[in-house]
Amino acid sequence: MEQQTYSSIKNYFLGIASFLFYFISPLISEAIENQSTEVKAKQNASVLLTQSLDRAKQLAHKTTIYRDTYGVPHVTGPTDASVVFGFTYARAEDEFQKIQKSLLSGMGRSAELIGPGGFPIDRLMRINEVPKHAKAEFAATDDEFKTILIAYADALNYYVANHPEEQPVLIRRFEPWHLLAASRTMNLALLTKSPEYRHLLKVMKQQADSKKNKTKLPEPKPKEEQDGSNMWAIGPNRSATGNAMLLINPHIPLNEVYEGHLNSETGLNISGGFAYGSFLFPFAGHNEKLGWSLTVNYPDIVDVYVESFNHPQNPLKYRFNDQWLTAETWKETIKIKQTNGTLIEQEITCLKTHHGPVLILSDKKGYAIRTAMIREGGMPQQFYQMAKAKNRNEFQAAVSKRALVFHNIMYADVEGNTWYVYNSATPRRDPTIDWTKPVPGNTSATEWAGYHALHELPQVLNPPCGWMQNCNSSPFTTCTMKESPQRKKYPRYLGHRDQDNNRVKISKKILSGNDKFTFDTWSDAAWDTHVNEATTWILGMSKALSSIESETTNQRHSQLAKSVKPLVDELKSWDQQCKQDSVASTLFHLWYEKMGRRIQRTKPNDIATLEVFNGVKQDLENKFGDWRIEYGEVFRHQRPDRAGQLAGDTGKSFPLAGGHPRVGMVFTHLSREIPGSKKRYGFHGHSYVSVIEFDPDGIRSRSIVPFGQSTNPKSPHYLDQAPLYANGQFKPAWFTMDEVRKNTSGSYHPGE
Repeated sequence: MEQQTYSSIKNYFLGIASFLFYFISPLISEAIENQSTEVKAKQNASVLLTQSLDRAKQLAHKTTIYRDTYGVPHVTGPTDASVVFGFTYARAEDEFQKIQKSLLSGMGRSAELIGPGGFPIDRLMRINEVPKHAKAEFAATDDEFKTILIAYADALNYYVANHPEEQPVLIRRFEPWHLLAASRTMNLALLTKSPEYRHLLKVMKQQADSKKNKTKLPEPKPKEEQDGSNMWAIGPNRSATGNAMLLINPHIPLNEVYEGHLNSETGLNISGGFAYGSFLFPFAGHNEKLGWSLTVNYPDIVDVYVESFNHPQNPLKYRFNDQWLTAETWKETIKIKQTNGTLIEQEITCLKTHHGPVLILSDKKGYAIRTAMIREGGMPQQFYQMAKAKNRNEFQAAVSKRALVFHNIMYADVEGNTWYVYNSATPRRDPTIDWTKPVPGNTSATEWAGYHALHELPQVLNPPCGWMQNCNSSPFTTCTMKESPQRKKYPRYLGHRDQDNNRVKISKKILSGNDKFTFDTWSDAAWDTHVNEATTWILGMSKALSSIESETTNQRHSQLAKSVKPLVDELKSWDQQCKQDSVASTLFHLWYEKMGRRIQRTKPNDIATLEVFNGVKQDLENKFGDWRIEYGEVFRHQRPDRAGQLAGDTGKSFPLAGGHPRVGMVFTHLSREIPGSKKRYGFHGHSYVSVIEFDPDGIRSRSIVPFGQSTNPKSPHYLDQAPLYANGQFKPAWFTMDEVRKNTSGSYHPGE
């Protein structure tokens, strides 16, 4: 009996062992294989990092960084790749975290850095296969530019190796394709601003309300937080020296700009502005022959296709003409930082048709987006070609690549040429279809027929009036109406979304004046503080005040008239220049902002204007004890910390005379109230500002950034440009190496 029991137990355990061998063993083998793969991947990454650092050490000895007295890096070296390496290293010294943030965004890893708020953007990057397209672009890149991209990645790896104190570092090994991925965020930037996207948001909300779908799309930024940019150019007949001149004046978040100069022995010599931690070369600037500026435009470069997933058996099949096509599906894992610093993983299912990724799928309908040039990319290389161009033909050849999928471009050169183009990678479409709404995806009638060529876009070359401007405005009002592109010549999806604004009015008034510009008056115009909207509204308020002063039976109106009369009198005696010591400037700006969108539907002589004005008076008295407060006391210029937070009244700040763009001012400085503070602090507006005179004997330029080159509060270049900026002044922008060496605070090789 005991022998039988023993035999039974033995057989039982042998059965378990057999089960483990046949069923568990493969799992163990797979785990070992996965572990081995991970080990090999880590070993390979280590080898690649070592190779990167070895290349970096060789380039470092060949490259010199000159820091001028404002901390701007001027980088010299024997090759274009060497100066890209040196400049990237110098920039990392000043703003590594911004660079990393930009690259993580393109890689679809923002949520690892900023938490759940980055998830919608990461999802957008992943479903658009941005990393995949960026890797493919790098593989197909020519050897010359591939060397430049490698030098960029090597510089960041070298910086991290030399600065172990830099934290956090989420990218353990920077790779060349990272920059190509980050550049594609530009392709997707207009998605949330398009009319089609508003339809998607409606669909998303309807499905969320009915609990059919929990998809979250990135929310558009509030319109009141945007103001736009200015750029001007004049030709020889508007210039006192006979030289063309250019104004570069993008309006973006004040803490997002950087300045640099790359000068190689093989032809690259470019100086200008950089932004958002990205851009391999300046988004606007000049070389020794020419220069350009950008403003945002709103071309139709995104379409939404409604796909019909109504196949009776296969849910992945969708209809196209008279056939069934099969959508592709895959999974992505997004890591999300939690409040305690840990990461959680969220898996998403991705789906794409031949048009592009499906953002929303419900009730057998898929909403797929197609975005211009998202697969092809090419923007960093186009900027490289623009930077190396030596004349208008070469520059236009670079622009014709269409890799910069949107942005107006304004150009000037030493030959006296000025040129504007409504630049865009606009698809060629059937003009009879309404492309502002989602279109059927089941027919070839809505397919794109390539892109519009450069010569098909609205543009102006050397207008007889001698001036041109664009302030995120219509291409059809670039200069005089006679000399601007004619609206009727272009399809309604090309250039018709862009509208004029009050900055256009003041720009045209300045540029079309009788006096020719010297370089000094051109520089002064960049900081013009005339409040162009003041005349109409002050006259209207005066009439409204007169109308209620004559009333004797309406007690409320009588009290209102008595209350606001001193304020209206202050405005009537005002020279309509925004100045730091002006009380009227304070009153008008606060009133205009308080009116908000009511401005568009209120007549100047409406009594409502006085009621809002009285509210401004009460607000000032409650905060300051008096309504007679000088503009510079209320409107302040203050650098935010690295997290983007402002200290408010407890921190260091500067008075300034910049104002709201809607009042028709050139010097733009959007401000807002900070909780716990009485004063207002700027966050958006004049950022990298530069003026350039294209003298054939040597280009002259001046520039400024709002605060300083470095994001390190301990650096002498953290706030050294802020006093100049607040007072509407430029610093010198040294360009020749003789100038740079005479005004350098030091020079060194990367890593020293």
